[in-house]
Amino acid sequence: MKRGNVIWIALLAVLLGASQVFAGAVYVPVAQNDVEQGIRYQTQVWVTNTGSGVGSFTPHFIVTLADGTQRDGANPVSIDVPPGGTFFLNNVAPDGQRGLLEIDADPNLVVTSRLVSILPNGTELLGATVPVISSDNLVPADETAHILGVLREGDKIANLGLANL
Repeated sequence: MKRGNVIWIALLAVLLGASQVFAGAVYVPVAQNDVEQGIRYQTQVWVTNTGSGVGSFTPHFIVTLADGTQRDGANPVSIDVPPGGTFFLNNVAPDGQRGLLEIDADPNLVVTSRLVSILPNGTELLGATVPVISSDNLVPADETAHILGVLREGDKIANLGLANL
């Protein structure tokens, strides 16, 4: 993964400051199956049911720069999670594609995610929390967001990602 992409994801995590979110409609930035120097980078997502009844969610992948309000006509797949259970999502985007994974879920479900690097033999090297975007941490229309702590020094590079939901 390019250094700028790693910094972008780290900066987005700091800006949004959320590692897990009780659902509704939430969005997870996804960098799926990127390979750099033999190491594969994947986004992994967990949906956990903290309630006493079955909870359900519907995932939908939105490719970067696509209109997320337009659906391709495919029937959405609803996934049930039993009480106290967790559903693991992996390979949620085509190889090399980036975008947002929209998860429309019952309020008793918690969504968490992380970016992992995987060696060719399947060993995971490290993981970093990926933010989950929700109504709790977005900036409403016509309001100002202040970004603090972005450095401008020598060869350091920072990319800023904005998601217009």
